[in-house]
Amino acid sequence: MLSPLQYGFRTGHSTTDCVSDLVDEITKNLDDGLITIFLDLAKAFDTVNHAILLTKLKDLGFTENSLKWFESYLFSRKQMVYANNAYSDINSLTHGVPQGSVLGPLLFLIYLDDFPSCCDYFSFRMFADDTSLTIAGTNIDNLIREINNHVNYIFQWLCTNKLTLNVDKTKYLIFQPRQKVTSNLHKPVLINDTPIASCYSLKYLGFHIDNTLTWADHIDYLEEKLSKNINILIKCKRYLSQKCLLNLYYALIYPYLSYGCMIWGNNYRSPQSPLIRLQNKFIRVICDVPWLERITPYYAQLSILKPPDIVKLHTCLHMFDLINGTKNNFDFDLISDCHNYSTRSSQLHFYVEPFRINMRKLSPSVIGKYYWNDLPLEIKSICTCAEFKKTLVSYYLNQY
Repeated sequence: MLSPLQYGFRTGHSTTDCVSDLVDEITKNLDDGLITIFLDLAKAFDTVNHAILLTKLKDLGFTENSLKWFESYLFSRKQMVYANNAYSDINSLTHGVPQGSVLGPLLFLIYLDDFPSCCDYFSFRMFADDTSLTIAGTNIDNLIREINNHVNYIFQWLCTNKLTLNVDKTKYLIFQPRQKVTSNLHKPVLINDTPIASCYSLKYLGFHIDNTLTWADHIDYLEEKLSKNINILIKCKRYLSQKCLLNLYYALIYPYLSYGCMIWGNNYRSPQSPLIRLQNKFIRVICDVPWLERITPYYAQLSILKPPDIVKLHTCLHMFDLINGTKNNFDFDLISDCHNYSTRSSQLHFYVEPFRINMRKLSPSVIGKYYWNDLPLEIKSICTCAEFKKTLVSYYLNQY
């Protein structure tokens, strides 16, 4: 029922899937160039119009009794605020979906479900209200001209559905290979005759995306976070056992290294060097390893993967999910079109399509095939995700 372009609040979908799909489209067209607009909706959950929502539910085939139930659920809700030992007046809620409820996110997704149909010029991706619009072309000036001709359809849909676009926070990136990036001024992208900001880097769904996909800003962000947390763990060393420190590592360090690493981590080795040095520092301190002694055996001793192997692990887990159908098949076509074996076959081996620029190889959908093809047959034959992950971790640790 819901659009496959919506990744938010849905089983088998995640922020990583959304950004991975975006990166895949960018790397496919990076040699020519493309523009992605990142929309910012102001208080989207709180501005859902109840009457419009009921109309959309009716269009989806909900019965009259069901619509009456939803009307009772949405209308005549009241709220007040308690602060400083005082209560505010009780006010009725005329807009918005109940947040913190089970139905609230689903109703919001239904409200936005027809958003992509308002303009077929753009490639849409949505995670709840976080929306990106992408269009590729060989000439940036022509692209901007066409965008300005079509983006008003987006604005009109938002106005019709009584949602507010925060133009000041809506931005766009022009993606090009590094050797083609110039400082030439292009005509502005206009929404309702208001120019929106062009930038070289921005934060989207927890990822710092730059216009050449070097991920330098994201790695700088991770370095800052990891440096702070590792120093905290080092100060705790004298008070905690090694087991406790390892538990803190998986709470304070590993989430930063693993979140979306199949997107930003499949990069050239040098940008990851600061992260590798920080993790080496942590290992040396908790194991009292002299600075001139080789650090790799201690990774195996603690059963901790190095950052490049964390990237390989999560990329292969993503491939496993796609192959075995545990993720929805919104991007399954990226890996299933170019092989001669059944996806259930233990001898699965992927053909990697040719690419014009090296950046394309670093896309999860491409480099994931390389990682998968390099795995031993007995690992690729495993049927359950938990066993596959455990075996794959052991496989990488045994190489240390």
